[in-house]
Amino acid sequence: MIESKLVKRTHELMINNKKRTIAIDATVGNGYDTLFLANYYQKVIGIDIQELAVKRSKEKTKDLSNVKIYLDDFNNIDKYKYANLIVFNLGFLPGSNRKIKTQDYTSNEAILKAYKILDGTLIVACYIQHEGGYEEYLRLIDTLNINNICYKLEDDFDNKEKLIIINKEMNKMGVKNEFYTLYNGVKVPKLGLGTWQTKSGEDAYNSVKWALEAGYRHIDTAYTYGNEASVGSAIKDSKIDRSEIFVTTKCPAEIKTYEGAKKHFYESLANLDTEYIDLYLIHAPWPWSAVGTDCSLGNIEVWKAMIEIYNEGKVRAIGVSNFHVKDIKAIEEATGFKPMVNQIRFFIGNTQEEITNYCQQNNILIQAYSPLATGEIINNPHLIEMANKYNTTIAKLSIRYCIERGANPLPKSIHENRIYENTDVNFTIDEEDMNYLNSLVHICSTRPFRS
Repeated sequence: MIESKLVKRTHELMINNKKRTIAIDATVGNGYDTLFLANYYQKVIGIDIQELAVKRSKEKTKDLSNVKIYLDDFNNIDKYKYANLIVFNLGFLPGSNRKIKTQDYTSNEAILKAYKILDGTLIVACYIQHEGGYEEYLRLIDTLNINNICYKLEDDFDNKEKLIIINKEMNKMGVKNEFYTLYNGVKVPKLGLGTWQTKSGEDAYNSVKWALEAGYRHIDTAYTYGNEASVGSAIKDSKIDRSEIFVTTKCPAEIKTYEGAKKHFYESLANLDTEYIDLYLIHAPWPWSAVGTDCSLGNIEVWKAMIEIYNEGKVRAIGVSNFHVKDIKAIEEATGFKPMVNQIRFFIGNTQEEITNYCQQNNILIQAYSPLATGEIINNPHLIEMANKYNTTIAKLSIRYCIERGANPLPKSIHENRIYENTDVNFTIDEEDMNYLNSLVHICSTRPFRS
């Protein structure tokens, strides 16, 4: 029988939302809630936690001398991030009247770590009856708010206990569950992580790791970036089902032969250590050493190879990058096969309207690389006031602008906090402000291409 509100809400969220759920009971109790949930779902990760709940229930004791077991499991919480349910009955809310030594680890730190690492819904039950309990509860709310975490408050037990329900996927991560649909029916997550200029090794691995933990399911790389192996390792180590992650890579701009395109595709496949690629692009219509050169014949040969790879099922979608209208028309007229995507430099003040309009009129998705103008846009005075209006940052305003324009933004960062922050774009820019943003031109570098 479901009794406490902690158990009830956890059960509802598990059944109705089908999300991964972490229930943290920060009250000092006897472990009944933890034990109930463990027995009910039979899928609780962390045997030590379950055993401690059983021990406490049987002995009907409030002795928390074994609390270190909980702390040890929090230190290893990343092992459990894909569990259906995780229950931590912390039992050491600092505001309670029980003086429990937790060394340098507080319940707030544990809760923040759980939020950072795990997807889905986090439920924190705070017992506020004891002296200092309510103040600690407010401090926790403040901590969560500082970290830009969406939360919902609920009262229980005649206002003696409060629940903080943090639904990371449903509230903060809404854009993660939104998609563009290509003309062949393939769905592309609306927000992706770019990895241009991200060094192979620790930088690339960690940025992808953090992005996947933050809820991104779209990673963009390229053979020329030299980081495909690190990207692939982070994806594999995440243990997320490969079908849930959309991976883009690119045929080098210098390759303009059928054989070269085939060779480099299979090298990318091996570098990424995957059986297929979701989106494969021609990186540019000309070599970077000869920008503007007419390479139509070479592009046609590469495009024929990519069509063949697509028909073989090794890639789910194919497209181009940095292509002008004439470049797209050349390969389509020669093969009868239209690109599904054109990835271009696109940001406020530099939206390449001719090619953008052409692609959108012809059902070719525009992907926006450098949506923050490689950082140049961040301190632009034109945008500070508008960002303040929406209680957001210029970076997030810029990402949202791309989405409002029907483009697929690929912001790049190697900083964990910024990777998380860039997901918080679940707001709408009103029509008047969009018109103003569309009117801005040359507010920073308008260099149209990059490698």
